[in-house]
Amino acid sequence: MALISRKSDAATAINYTLNQWAALTRYAKDGLPEIDHNIAERGVAMYCMIGTCMLNGINPKVYLTHMLDRTADHPVNRVDELLPWVVADLLPRTGTLD
Repeated sequence: MALISRKSDAATAINYTLNQWAALTRYAKDGLPEIDHNIAERGVAMYCMIGTCMLNGINPKVYLTHMLDRTADHPVNRVDELLPWVVADLLPRTGTLD
C-alpha cells in the first residue's frame, strides 16, 4: 500500500473532505442546501457597502450608481479611488436609503 505525506495537497484535500463529511452527505441526500455560501457572502458585501456609505453620509444607491458608471473603464490598480470615503465629496451627502 502506498502512503502519502500528511502535509501533501492530496492529504489536505482528503482530510478536509472527511472533516466536512456530515455536511457533504446532507447535501448529497437532500439537495436543498446550497453547495457554497456565495449568496450569503454577497449579502454581507452589500450590507457592508451600505453601512460604509451611511457612515460616510452617502446615499448607497447614489454611490453604487456612481461606482458602476466608472468601474468598466477604471484601472484595477486604482480601485481604491472608488471607495466611499474617497468619493464622498463628489456625491450628495444624504446618508439615507431613499
